Amino acid sequence: MLHRSHLIFTGLFSFFITVALSDKLVDLHIIFRHGERVPERSFPTDPLKDIWTDPPGELTKMGQMQAFTQGLKLKKRYIDELGYLNKNYWSRDIFVRSTDLNRTLSSAYIFMTAFFLDSENTYPDDPRWPKGWTPIPVRTMPFPEEYLLLSFDICKRFKRMAREREFHPKVQELMLEEKPFLQEIAKNASLTIDDYTTYDGFWGFKDAVLIQTLMGLKRAEWITDEIWNRFLTTRQKVYYFVKGEAGFGEPENVEMTAIGSGLFLKTLIGDMERKISGNSPLKLHFYSAHDSTISYILRALGPKTDVVGYGAPGFACTVAFEVWEDDNSNHYVKLLYWRNNETEFETITKSVVGCRGKDKCTFEMFKRRAQVFFPKEDVKKLCDEDRPFFS
Repeated sequence: MLHRSHLIFTGLFSFFITVALSDKLVDLHIIFRHGERVPERSFPTDPLKDIWTDPPGELTKMGQMQAFTQGLKLKKRYIDELGYLNKNYWSRDIFVRSTDLNRTLSSAYIFMTAFFLDSENTYPDDPRWPKGWTPIPVRTMPFPEEYLLLSFDICKRFKRMAREREFHPKVQELMLEEKPFLQEIAKNASLTIDDYTTYDGFWGFKDAVLIQTLMGLKRAEWITDEIWNRFLTTRQKVYYFVKGEAGFGEPENVEMTAIGSGLFLKTLIGDMERKISGNSPLKLHFYSAHDSTISYILRALGPKTDVVGYGAPGFACTVAFEVWEDDNSNHYVKLLYWRNNETEFETITKSVVGCRGKDKCTFEMFKRRAQVFFPKEDVKKLCDEDRPFFS
Protein backbone atom coordinates (compact mmCIF):
# COMPACT_ATOMS: atom_id res chain seq x y z
CA MET A 1 0.00 0.00 0.00
CA LEU A 2 1.30 3.47 -0.91
CA HIS A 3 1.80 5.89 1.94
CA ARG A 4 -0.48 8.95 1.86
CA SER A 5 2.50 11.36 1.77
CA HIS A 6 3.85 9.51 -1.26
CA LEU A 7 0.54 9.96 -3.06
CA ILE A 8 0.49 13.68 -2.22
CA PHE A 9 4.08 14.12 -3.46
CA THR A 10 3.31 12.23 -6.67
CA GLY A 11 0.24 14.37 -7.25
CA LEU A 12 2.14 17.60 -6.69
CA PHE A 13 4.97 16.44 -8.96
CA SER A 14 2.49 15.61 -11.72
CA PHE A 15 0.81 18.97 -11.26
CA PHE A 16 4.07 20.92 -11.66
CA ILE A 17 5.10 18.84 -14.68
CA THR A 18 1.73 19.54 -16.29
CA VAL A 19 2.06 23.25 -15.61
CA ALA A 20 5.58 23.31 -17.05
CA LEU A 21 4.51 21.40 -20.15
CA SER A 22 1.57 23.73 -20.70
CA ASP A 23 3.90 26.69 -21.22
CA LYS A 24 4.63 27.15 -24.89
CA LEU A 25 7.52 28.64 -26.82
CA VAL A 26 6.19 31.50 -28.95
CA ASP A 27 9.28 33.29 -30.25
CA LEU A 28 12.94 32.50 -30.83
CA HIS A 29 16.01 34.61 -31.60
CA ILE A 30 19.46 33.07 -32.07
CA ILE A 31 22.85 34.74 -32.46
CA PHE A 32 25.80 32.57 -33.38
CA ARG A 33 29.54 33.09 -33.75
CA HIS A 34 31.08 31.73 -36.94
CA GLY A 35 33.22 28.59 -36.87
CA GLU A 36 36.99 28.29 -36.66
CA ARG A 37 38.85 30.43 -39.18
CA VAL A 38 42.28 30.80 -40.74
CA PRO A 39 44.39 33.60 -39.18
CA GLU A 40 43.86 36.91 -40.95
CA ARG A 41 47.51 37.86 -40.56
CA SER A 42 50.78 36.30 -39.45
CA PHE A 43 54.38 37.35 -38.74
CA PRO A 44 57.60 36.93 -40.77
CA THR A 45 59.19 34.10 -38.75
CA ASP A 46 55.97 32.09 -38.29
CA PRO A 47 56.84 28.49 -39.28
CA LEU A 48 53.14 27.78 -39.91
CA LYS A 49 52.29 30.76 -42.11
CA ASP A 50 52.26 28.66 -45.30
CA ILE A 51 50.30 25.63 -44.06
CA TRP A 52 46.83 27.01 -44.73
CA THR A 53 44.85 25.72 -47.68
CA ASP A 54 42.23 28.45 -47.36
CA PRO A 55 42.67 32.24 -47.70
CA PRO A 56 43.17 34.45 -44.61
CA GLY A 57 40.05 34.84 -42.46
CA GLU A 58 38.10 32.05 -44.18
CA LEU A 59 36.49 29.11 -42.40
CA THR A 60 38.67 26.06 -41.96
CA LYS A 61 37.22 22.62 -42.64
CA MET A 62 36.85 22.25 -38.89
CA GLY A 63 35.05 25.60 -38.81
CA GLN A 64 32.60 24.35 -41.40
CA MET A 65 31.90 21.24 -39.31
CA GLN A 66 31.47 23.35 -36.18
CA ALA A 67 28.72 25.34 -37.88
CA PHE A 68 27.14 22.15 -39.19
CA THR A 69 27.12 20.27 -35.87
CA GLN A 70 25.82 23.35 -34.04
CA GLY A 71 22.98 23.53 -36.56
CA LEU A 72 22.16 19.88 -35.90
CA LYS A 73 22.21 20.46 -32.15
CA LEU A 74 19.73 23.33 -32.29
CA LYS A 75 17.62 21.41 -34.80
CA LYS A 76 17.32 18.68 -32.18
CA ARG A 77 15.98 21.13 -29.59
CA TYR A 78 13.69 23.34 -31.63
CA ILE A 79 12.45 20.93 -34.31
CA ASP A 80 12.84 17.37 -33.03
CA GLU A 81 12.16 17.81 -29.30
CA LEU A 82 10.07 20.95 -28.81
CA GLY A 83 8.39 20.80 -32.22
CA TYR A 84 8.50 24.59 -32.28
CA LEU A 85 9.52 24.73 -35.94
CA ASN A 86 8.38 22.38 -38.67
CA LYS A 87 11.10 20.17 -40.12
CA ASN A 88 10.12 21.47 -43.56
CA TYR A 89 11.55 24.88 -44.35
CA TRP A 90 8.96 27.59 -44.85
CA SER A 91 10.27 31.03 -45.77
CA ARG A 92 7.65 32.90 -43.73
CA ASP A 93 8.88 31.23 -40.56
CA ILE A 94 12.47 32.41 -40.44
CA PHE A 95 14.69 35.44 -41.04
CA VAL A 96 18.45 34.95 -41.41
CA ARG A 97 20.95 37.80 -41.21
CA SER A 98 24.75 37.76 -41.37
CA THR A 99 27.55 40.27 -41.40
CA ASP A 100 29.08 40.73 -44.84
CA LEU A 101 32.15 38.55 -44.33
CA ASN A 102 32.75 35.20 -45.97
CA ARG A 103 33.20 33.33 -42.69
CA THR A 104 29.89 34.52 -41.23
CA LEU A 105 27.96 34.13 -44.47
CA SER A 106 29.32 30.62 -44.99
CA SER A 107 28.59 29.73 -41.36
CA ALA A 108 24.98 30.90 -41.75
CA TYR A 109 24.44 28.81 -44.88
CA ILE A 110 26.02 25.74 -43.27
CA PHE A 111 24.10 26.15 -40.00
CA MET A 112 20.80 26.43 -41.87
CA THR A 113 21.64 23.42 -44.04
CA ALA A 114 21.98 21.33 -40.87
CA PHE A 115 18.99 22.93 -39.15
CA PHE A 116 16.67 21.95 -42.03
CA LEU A 117 18.48 18.76 -43.02
CA ASP A 118 15.23 16.74 -42.82
CA SER A 119 13.21 19.19 -44.87
CA GLU A 120 11.16 17.50 -47.62
CA ASN A 121 9.92 18.80 -50.97
CA THR A 122 11.93 22.01 -50.60
CA TYR A 123 14.56 21.28 -53.26
CA PRO A 124 14.65 19.60 -56.68
CA ASP A 125 14.23 15.84 -56.98
CA ASP A 126 17.34 15.39 -59.05
CA PRO A 127 20.21 12.96 -58.31
CA ARG A 128 22.72 15.73 -59.01
CA TRP A 129 21.30 17.92 -56.23
CA PRO A 130 23.19 17.79 -52.89
CA LYS A 131 21.21 15.48 -50.64
CA GLY A 132 19.26 17.32 -47.94
CA TRP A 133 20.25 20.81 -49.04
CA THR A 134 17.46 23.38 -48.99
CA PRO A 135 18.56 26.83 -50.26
CA ILE A 136 17.80 29.37 -47.55
CA PRO A 137 18.35 33.11 -48.19
CA VAL A 138 20.74 34.99 -45.93
CA ARG A 139 20.46 38.77 -45.75
CA THR A 140 23.39 41.07 -45.10
CA MET A 141 24.53 44.68 -45.17
CA PRO A 142 27.71 46.26 -46.55
CA PHE A 143 30.35 46.58 -43.82
CA PRO A 144 30.19 50.42 -43.59
CA GLU A 145 26.44 50.18 -42.87
CA GLU A 146 26.46 47.24 -40.43
CA TYR A 147 25.37 49.07 -37.30
CA LEU A 148 23.19 46.18 -36.11
CA LEU A 149 25.98 43.65 -35.63
CA LEU A 150 29.29 45.51 -36.03
CA SER A 151 28.74 49.06 -34.79
CA PHE A 152 31.80 48.85 -32.54
CA ASP A 153 33.96 48.45 -35.66
CA ILE A 154 32.56 51.34 -37.69
CA CYS A 155 31.29 53.95 -35.21
CA LYS A 156 33.50 57.06 -35.11
CA ARG A 157 32.42 57.93 -31.59
CA PHE A 158 33.29 54.44 -30.35
CA LYS A 159 36.73 54.59 -31.95
CA ARG A 160 37.46 57.98 -30.37
CA MET A 161 36.48 56.75 -26.90
CA ALA A 162 38.54 53.59 -27.38
CA ARG A 163 41.59 55.64 -28.31
CA GLU A 164 41.16 57.77 -25.18
CA ARG A 165 41.09 54.64 -23.00
CA GLU A 166 44.12 53.26 -24.82
CA PHE A 167 46.16 56.23 -23.58
CA HIS A 168 44.85 56.11 -20.01
CA PRO A 169 47.83 56.79 -17.68
CA LYS A 170 47.61 53.38 -16.03
CA VAL A 171 47.46 51.62 -19.40
CA GLN A 172 50.53 53.52 -20.56
CA GLU A 173 52.30 52.68 -17.30
CA LEU A 174 51.69 48.98 -17.99
CA MET A 175 52.81 49.33 -21.62
CA LEU A 176 56.06 50.93 -20.43
CA GLU A 177 56.64 48.03 -18.05
CA GLU A 178 56.00 45.51 -20.83
CA LYS A 179 58.14 47.28 -23.44
CA PRO A 180 61.33 45.20 -22.97
CA PHE A 181 59.27 41.99 -23.13
CA LEU A 182 57.45 43.17 -26.25
CA GLN A 183 60.71 44.26 -27.88
CA GLU A 184 62.05 40.74 -27.42
CA ILE A 185 58.93 39.29 -29.05
CA ALA A 186 59.23 41.76 -31.93
CA LYS A 187 62.86 40.75 -32.41
CA ASN A 188 62.08 37.00 -32.49
CA ALA A 189 59.06 37.53 -34.76
CA SER A 190 60.99 39.92 -37.07
CA LEU A 191 58.40 42.65 -36.54
CA THR A 192 59.30 46.25 -37.29
CA ILE A 193 57.66 48.25 -34.50
CA ASP A 194 58.48 51.82 -33.56
CA ASP A 195 55.55 52.50 -31.22
CA TYR A 196 55.17 50.39 -28.07
CA THR A 197 52.42 52.50 -26.51
CA THR A 198 49.79 50.15 -28.01
CA TYR A 199 49.51 46.55 -29.16
CA ASP A 200 48.64 47.62 -32.72
CA GLY A 201 51.88 46.29 -34.20
CA PHE A 202 51.30 42.84 -32.71
CA TRP A 203 47.93 42.13 -34.33
CA GLY A 204 49.27 39.55 -36.80
CA PHE A 205 51.36 37.83 -34.13
CA LYS A 206 48.40 37.60 -31.74
CA ASP A 207 45.96 36.38 -34.39
CA ALA A 208 48.25 33.69 -35.78
CA VAL A 209 49.49 32.31 -32.45
CA LEU A 210 46.05 32.40 -30.80
CA ILE A 211 44.49 30.31 -33.56
CA GLN A 212 47.47 27.94 -33.67
CA THR A 213 47.10 27.45 -29.92
CA LEU A 214 43.34 26.88 -30.11
CA MET A 215 43.89 24.33 -32.88
CA GLY A 216 46.60 22.52 -30.93
CA LEU A 217 49.29 23.19 -33.54
CA LYS A 218 53.00 23.31 -32.71
CA ARG A 219 54.05 26.94 -32.40
CA ALA A 220 57.48 28.38 -33.08
CA GLU A 221 59.86 26.91 -30.48
CA TRP A 222 60.67 30.27 -28.92
CA ILE A 223 56.97 30.90 -28.12
CA THR A 224 56.87 28.99 -24.84
CA ASP A 225 53.73 28.71 -22.75
CA GLU A 226 55.22 31.22 -20.32
CA ILE A 227 55.87 33.79 -23.07
CA TRP A 228 52.51 33.27 -24.76
CA ASN A 229 50.47 33.35 -21.55
CA ARG A 230 52.15 36.55 -20.41
CA PHE A 231 51.63 38.20 -23.78
CA LEU A 232 48.01 37.14 -24.14
CA THR A 233 46.98 37.91 -20.54
CA THR A 234 48.39 41.43 -20.63
CA ARG A 235 47.21 42.14 -24.16
CA GLN A 236 43.68 40.98 -23.34
CA LYS A 237 43.62 43.07 -20.17
CA VAL A 238 44.43 46.16 -22.23
CA TYR A 239 42.25 45.20 -25.20
CA TYR A 240 39.03 44.68 -23.25
CA PHE A 241 39.57 47.81 -21.21
CA VAL A 242 40.07 49.78 -24.42
CA LYS A 243 36.83 48.28 -25.73
CA GLY A 244 34.91 49.50 -22.69
CA GLU A 245 35.18 46.85 -19.98
CA ALA A 246 36.04 47.82 -16.41
CA GLY A 247 39.71 47.85 -15.48
CA PHE A 248 42.71 49.93 -14.43
CA GLY A 249 40.67 51.45 -11.62
CA GLU A 250 37.94 52.60 -14.01
CA PRO A 251 34.33 51.35 -14.31
CA GLU A 252 32.81 49.91 -17.46
CA ASN A 253 32.13 52.50 -20.14
CA VAL A 254 28.38 51.95 -20.42
CA GLU A 255 28.07 54.08 -23.54
CA MET A 256 30.59 51.90 -25.40
CA THR A 257 28.56 48.86 -24.34
CA ALA A 258 25.45 50.59 -25.69
CA ILE A 259 27.13 51.35 -29.02
CA GLY A 260 28.12 47.69 -29.30
CA SER A 261 24.74 46.23 -28.35
CA GLY A 262 22.01 48.88 -28.24
CA LEU A 263 20.63 48.65 -31.77
CA PHE A 264 20.56 44.85 -31.61
CA LEU A 265 18.71 44.91 -28.28
CA LYS A 266 16.25 47.52 -29.54
CA THR A 267 15.60 45.38 -32.64
CA LEU A 268 15.28 42.25 -30.50
CA ILE A 269 12.70 43.78 -28.15
CA GLY A 270 10.74 45.28 -31.05
CA ASP A 271 10.56 41.92 -32.83
CA MET A 272 9.54 40.17 -29.61
CA GLU A 273 6.74 42.68 -29.04
CA ARG A 274 5.45 42.26 -32.58
CA LYS A 275 5.36 38.50 -32.10
CA ILE A 276 3.66 38.67 -28.70
CA SER A 277 0.99 41.02 -30.07
CA GLY A 278 0.32 38.72 -33.02
CA ASN A 279 1.73 41.10 -35.63
CA SER A 280 4.58 38.92 -36.92
CA PRO A 281 4.49 35.52 -38.65
CA LEU A 282 8.19 34.90 -37.99
CA LYS A 283 9.15 32.12 -35.62
CA LEU A 284 12.92 32.49 -35.79
CA HIS A 285 15.37 35.35 -36.23
CA PHE A 286 18.88 33.98 -36.77
CA TYR A 287 22.06 36.07 -36.80
CA SER A 288 25.54 34.95 -37.84
CA ALA A 289 28.07 37.29 -36.30
CA HIS A 290 31.27 37.56 -34.26
CA ASP A 291 32.74 37.07 -30.79
CA SER A 292 32.65 40.82 -30.12
CA THR A 293 28.99 41.04 -31.15
CA ILE A 294 28.04 38.40 -28.61
CA SER A 295 30.37 39.87 -25.98
CA TYR A 296 28.71 43.29 -26.11
CA ILE A 297 25.21 41.80 -25.94
CA LEU A 298 26.07 39.63 -22.94
CA ARG A 299 27.90 42.52 -21.28
CA ALA A 300 24.85 44.74 -21.66
CA LEU A 301 22.43 42.18 -20.28
CA GLY A 302 24.76 41.03 -17.50
CA PRO A 303 25.92 37.42 -18.05
CA LYS A 304 29.21 38.16 -19.85
CA THR A 305 31.53 37.82 -16.84
CA ASP A 306 29.70 34.78 -15.39
CA VAL A 307 29.45 32.94 -18.71
CA VAL A 308 32.46 33.96 -20.80
CA GLY A 309 34.84 35.39 -18.24
CA TYR A 310 37.60 37.82 -19.16
CA GLY A 311 37.98 37.01 -22.82
CA ALA A 312 36.10 36.15 -26.00
CA PRO A 313 33.32 33.62 -26.63
CA GLY A 314 34.56 30.53 -28.49
CA PHE A 315 34.07 29.54 -32.10
CA ALA A 316 30.46 28.47 -32.86
CA CYS A 317 29.18 29.72 -29.48
CA THR A 318 25.47 30.43 -29.58
CA VAL A 319 22.97 32.47 -27.58
CA ALA A 320 19.25 31.76 -27.83
CA PHE A 321 16.58 34.19 -26.63
CA GLU A 322 13.39 32.20 -26.05
CA VAL A 323 10.02 33.85 -25.39
CA TRP A 324 7.54 31.59 -23.60
CA GLU A 325 3.85 32.01 -22.79
CA ASP A 326 2.24 30.47 -19.72
CA ASP A 327 -1.37 29.39 -19.11
CA ASN A 328 -2.34 32.91 -18.11
CA SER A 329 -0.94 34.43 -21.32
CA ASN A 330 1.97 35.94 -19.42
CA HIS A 331 5.26 36.03 -21.29
CA TYR A 332 8.74 35.36 -20.00
CA VAL A 333 12.21 35.14 -21.51
CA LYS A 334 14.85 32.44 -21.16
CA LEU A 335 18.46 32.84 -22.28
CA LEU A 336 20.35 29.73 -23.33
CA TYR A 337 24.07 29.58 -24.07
CA TRP A 338 26.12 27.00 -25.95
CA ARG A 339 29.85 27.56 -25.36
CA ASN A 340 30.77 25.78 -28.59
CA ASN A 341 29.54 23.04 -30.87
CA GLU A 342 30.56 20.28 -28.44
CA THR A 343 28.71 21.45 -25.31
CA GLU A 344 25.07 21.31 -24.32
CA PHE A 345 23.22 24.51 -23.49
CA GLU A 346 23.32 26.32 -20.16
CA THR A 347 20.39 28.41 -18.98
CA ILE A 348 21.93 31.81 -18.16
CA THR A 349 18.79 33.88 -17.52
CA LYS A 350 19.55 34.22 -13.81
CA SER A 351 22.65 36.28 -14.67
CA VAL A 352 20.60 38.91 -16.52
CA VAL A 353 20.49 42.10 -14.45
CA GLY A 354 16.99 42.63 -13.07
CA CYS A 355 15.86 39.02 -13.50
CA ARG A 356 16.35 38.37 -9.78
CA GLY A 357 18.51 35.27 -10.18
CA LYS A 358 15.71 33.25 -11.79
CA ASP A 359 15.78 30.98 -14.85
CA LYS A 360 12.63 32.69 -16.13
CA CYS A 361 12.56 36.45 -16.58
CA THR A 362 9.29 38.24 -17.15
CA PHE A 363 9.25 39.96 -20.50
CA GLU A 364 8.82 43.35 -18.86
CA MET A 365 11.86 42.82 -16.63
CA PHE A 366 13.95 41.69 -19.57
CA LYS A 367 12.76 44.63 -21.64
CA ARG A 368 13.55 47.04 -18.81
CA ARG A 369 17.16 45.87 -18.74
CA ALA A 370 17.56 45.98 -22.53
CA GLN A 371 16.09 49.50 -22.73
CA VAL A 372 18.99 50.87 -20.70
CA PHE A 373 21.16 50.49 -23.81
CA PHE A 374 18.76 51.68 -26.50
CA PRO A 375 20.20 54.53 -28.62
CA LYS A 376 18.17 57.74 -28.34
CA GLU A 377 18.32 58.43 -32.09
CA ASP A 378 19.52 56.91 -35.35
CA VAL A 379 22.77 55.08 -34.57
CA LYS A 380 24.59 56.09 -37.74
CA LYS A 381 23.80 59.75 -37.13
CA LEU A 382 24.97 59.61 -33.53
CA CYS A 383 28.19 57.88 -34.59
CA ASP A 384 28.94 60.18 -37.51
CA GLU A 385 28.26 63.33 -35.48
CA ASP A 386 30.11 61.98 -32.42
CA ARG A 387 27.15 62.68 -30.14
CA PRO A 388 26.24 60.84 -26.90
CA PHE A 389 24.02 57.77 -27.21
CA PHE A 390 22.10 58.66 -24.09
CA SER A 391 19.92 61.66 -23.36
